[in-house]
Amino acid sequence: MEKRRVIKTALALSLALGLGFAYSGTAHAVSGWTNETGEWQYLDRDDMPLKDVWKQSKGYWYYLSSEGTILKSRIFKWGSGTFYVDGDGKMLKNSWLEVTPEMDPDGNYQPGWYYFGSDGRAYVNQGGGFKRKVDGKDYAFDENGKMLTGFIDKTGNVIETEDPFVGAMYYASDDGALYNNKWLNYGYISDTTGVGGSNIQSTVSGRSYSDYGSMWMYFDSEGKKFATDTDTIKEKTIGGELYAFDEYGIMVPWWSKASVSNAQPANPTMENDVKYFSGYDGGKMLKNKWIWMYPSEIMDQKDFIDQESSWFYADSKGKILKNTIRTINGKKYAFDGLGRMQTGFVVFNNTDVQFVARYDMDAFTSEQFANGDIYGGNKNDLYLFSPNKLNDGSMQTGEIQIELADGVRTFGFSPTTGKAYGSKDILGKKTNRYYINGLRLDADEDYGYGVVAVTEEVAYSPRILFYQVVDTSGRIVKGNKKVVKDKEGAYFIIMDNKLAAYESRYTPKWHTKNGVTGYYQYDSDSKKYLDLIVAAPTNSPDLSAIPTKEILYRP
Repeated sequence: MEKRRVIKTALALSLALGLGFAYSGTAHAVSGWTNETGEWQYLDRDDMPLKDVWKQSKGYWYYLSSEGTILKSRIFKWGSGTFYVDGDGKMLKNSWLEVTPEMDPDGNYQPGWYYFGSDGRAYVNQGGGFKRKVDGKDYAFDENGKMLTGFIDKTGNVIETEDPFVGAMYYASDDGALYNNKWLNYGYISDTTGVGGSNIQSTVSGRSYSDYGSMWMYFDSEGKKFATDTDTIKEKTIGGELYAFDEYGIMVPWWSKASVSNAQPANPTMENDVKYFSGYDGGKMLKNKWIWMYPSEIMDQKDFIDQESSWFYADSKGKILKNTIRTINGKKYAFDGLGRMQTGFVVFNNTDVQFVARYDMDAFTSEQFANGDIYGGNKNDLYLFSPNKLNDGSMQTGEIQIELADGVRTFGFSPTTGKAYGSKDILGKKTNRYYINGLRLDADEDYGYGVVAVTEEVAYSPRILFYQVVDTSGRIVKGNKKVVKDKEGAYFIIMDNKLAAYESRYTPKWHTKNGVTGYYQYDSDSKKYLDLIVAAPTNSPDLSAIPTKEILYRP
């Protein structure tokens, strides 16, 4: 009977567990599965249950506990690995499992998600190798096998500080997948104050994250946060566009860091190259683009606070143009030391490639232009750029009518260089007309004629050579022996194309008297020749009687 009972039991186990059991013919030499106690056990040849060991049945592995029975619904450590057996006692493989306290009555494992590989072992962090791939995605696990989420440092530890992004290298979403070739928007705040982010200051960008409404990070193909390890921004092309990142891996929005020299307080200049990353367009760096924007606080605190926008231009490398006059799309534009496009009258030091000043078109009178008051201490090249900065702002050339503080006057600018004729307070001549600082020297309409002192530069100072008469269109009145009458009834005597004399009382007539030939006063009432006015051309005529308004230029 005993022998038959053992045989029946062994056959039943064989069928139940699929062990392919075969009776050996010796009752006490049989080893294998049995459930005589109501729990499955595996007996050795001495009829003793095996303990703390794995046994396989029908392709599944089962763990025999310290009591010799099959362990069920339990996560546990065996050898160097962590395993899980389900409600039937089967080893879990190639599967995710959300561990609950009921699965771990000894409290050795934190609740959360675990992954068990092809050998049944949970993926764990071993010596920094905390990243494992599951179904084509990377995941991070701690030393016990729990899947990690959130910011993770380079050794696989979750960062739980106030600003976890600072020391992070990786980021895992709520489903555990590490961000690979992916953007992360962190710290977005949309409260009434309009600020967000962190109070940390970025040295590289020169800004506090409290100014950021949204903080963007990018994780590369290895899942690593892209950040600079120098004191300058680091650029990366993503999706065909260029972006910049600071030392904490935060994408730089708006302006990169500027270093501004105040050596010339009236004309601050950026010492470094500055780029612009469009926060309105996802933060990409703008190239070959016009930018309508106010400067950063470092560039110009007042304009930053007032949000006073200007036009800037980013070149093919994204660098903001500064201290230059540059051709863009066939037109020329001027930029100051901070990169702001300039309009109106612009003074530029071409020798030092330095913007000097700009003025509204009605900021000065014609007299101030003639006197060179627009330059202040240093005389440089003068240009004109369209005051319609919203629609143009380009360099203006040729002859242009400009409304000054005292009325509309004609100005002239070179069609090739754009420089004002007579720039740097040096009298210029073009098409039989004179210009000083761009102003065409036209006679006053009330007089009809005016006088211009023709000069040459000697040791950076003008020296008068002679005087010439011009009409209301600025044209030089020439003649060997010519007399013109102004609207006040006075006469200009022109000899050898120069002003020889001015006569305000009598008509000048060419005459010989007492052996001297020249222009004499002629009294039409008495029909007599009176005093000699001038007998020959002179470079220094007496101008004392000429009305001030008729002397158009005399340095």
